[in-house]
Amino acid sequence: MNKLKDDELKKVVYDDVWTRRAWDNIKEVLPEMTNGSKVLLTTRNREVALHADRQSPPFDLKLLGEEESWELFCKKAIPTKCSKHCPPKLETIGRQMVEKCGGLPLAIVVLGGLAMRKEQFEEEWRKLLKSVSWQLREGEDQISKILALSYHHLPYYMKPCFLYFAMFPEDSLIDARDLMLKWIAEGFIEARGEETMEEVAEEYLEELVHRSLIQVADRNALGGIMECRIHDLLLDLAISEAKGTNFLLVTKTSNNSERNVITLQKTRRLALHDKESLDIAQQYPTDSTRSLRTVTFSGSDEWNLTPDSLCGILFTKIAMQFVNHNPRLYIPRILISMKLLRVIDLHNLEIIVPNAIGELIHLMYLNVRVVRSKPLPSSIGELTNLQTLQIWNKFMFTTELPSEIWKSNLRHLECKYSFSIKGQPSVNNLSNLQTLSSIKAGKWLYKGLDKMTNLRNLSIDDINNSHGKALSDFLGKLNNLIELELKAKSPSYEHEIPTSILTASHHKHLRLLYLNAKLERLLDVNTQCLLTNLIKLTLRCPFLVEDPLVTLGKLDNLQVLELRFDAFVGKEMICLGKGFPQLKELEFSYLNH
Repeated sequence: MNKLKDDELKKVVYDDVWTRRAWDNIKEVLPEMTNGSKVLLTTRNREVALHADRQSPPFDLKLLGEEESWELFCKKAIPTKCSKHCPPKLETIGRQMVEKCGGLPLAIVVLGGLAMRKEQFEEEWRKLLKSVSWQLREGEDQISKILALSYHHLPYYMKPCFLYFAMFPEDSLIDARDLMLKWIAEGFIEARGEETMEEVAEEYLEELVHRSLIQVADRNALGGIMECRIHDLLLDLAISEAKGTNFLLVTKTSNNSERNVITLQKTRRLALHDKESLDIAQQYPTDSTRSLRTVTFSGSDEWNLTPDSLCGILFTKIAMQFVNHNPRLYIPRILISMKLLRVIDLHNLEIIVPNAIGELIHLMYLNVRVVRSKPLPSSIGELTNLQTLQIWNKFMFTTELPSEIWKSNLRHLECKYSFSIKGQPSVNNLSNLQTLSSIKAGKWLYKGLDKMTNLRNLSIDDINNSHGKALSDFLGKLNNLIELELKAKSPSYEHEIPTSILTASHHKHLRLLYLNAKLERLLDVNTQCLLTNLIKLTLRCPFLVEDPLVTLGKLDNLQVLELRFDAFVGKEMICLGKGFPQLKELEFSYLNH
């Protein structure tokens, strides 16, 4: 292609660019003179946009809001009239149709085209409303071919990360951190250089967002993705591609069971979405499930299980036994027949984990809700490949975990509600631990905390006055700590956390701090202390007498401050004029004094 002359170029629109090379090729023929010409580049790959011109930040198109969606629909469905003049009798029906498009312009245009071919009568639009989901799927050749381009242009190593979204029910909010830990357990993520697998997984998820394949529902105080979702049409694409490659099978009530059995013999992952799907899976023969690597259940009625529904947990004959004469609690022994399992997520089902769990030597991710009287068997220590253990308990009940947990090579031990651990840590295995969440203070605090040198997230419950020195000694050695949560033993006003725990000078990475305990006072932040680089600080029940705002206002990086439940018991708080230079959120709650 010959290079264009300066006077031949005024405006160029280069649409749907997928690679940096494609842009480089077209750039070669563009004149180098600055004559006022403009080039508009569209792409679904943020990397391409940044490569084209680092000086001009890319403009990110968002999903349309309610009114924008309605206006676009009307322009297509009623091209001779604006949205303000849509027949009133059609507007309510039309808006209901547009809502099903979820703000996706392409889907709205397709739907508007369907409406345009209908007579503008209420009865005709009602018929279209009833069939709108089907109509959009019928238009998949038009929509999906365009959406599929984003998937097919993904790097090969990111494609399974996108297909994994097919595991989740439609319109569900997805816990981003939990999703990334599953990616790691599945083997989709590899460490790069000095980056951990967790950091690489975060980059992959952000990349899927930048390519408009995934939507961000919420971000945390650090800016990381906390919750995400996938548009219904893209979910259909993920499910279609996943089935075509035997990546996974989603069991639904309407599925053909016989066809599922045949598919299940080839697939590696099974997603169950509700009680009915459990009942269907119960009928699958054992031989059809032996090759499974992953089993997840997304149901939500965890406290209303019946023996029949629980039978379906693991798809075939289950050896059961009554526990404490409670007919709802069983041991799903058939887990052990699936020797290749890497991921088990049954946290919405209250189960008893069998002793033979230790035979699943390939297991890398386990997320379960346990019975208080039977939390975990000691054989859990035999799972030498286990990376993530997430364990749930009924609120307000304390459950004791076996000391064998300390023998594992866990990277993430996350407890939901109150748990304690027997015994002393195995020092040799602690260096891999990145997350230790909601564990009650105990003997392990004196022998193991300083060995957990890679901890990023630490949460300790039931701290009392006697633990102060151990915490002060050890916290300064946790150089990678990002998030710290300390909760005093109830009632919290009787147990004081010494101010010395805030003097650890090596906490340059600490960004989030939650203290639920009495504090003698706050330190002057001009001294070296772990508060210096905080982004979010929550103080609950510290019973501070001195005005905390004077001190905390000097934190240059603080963006979120929450003072709750007797955080301040003095008479007056004053915010200085130059205080809190970065503060975005300030919350006062239940400061009764």
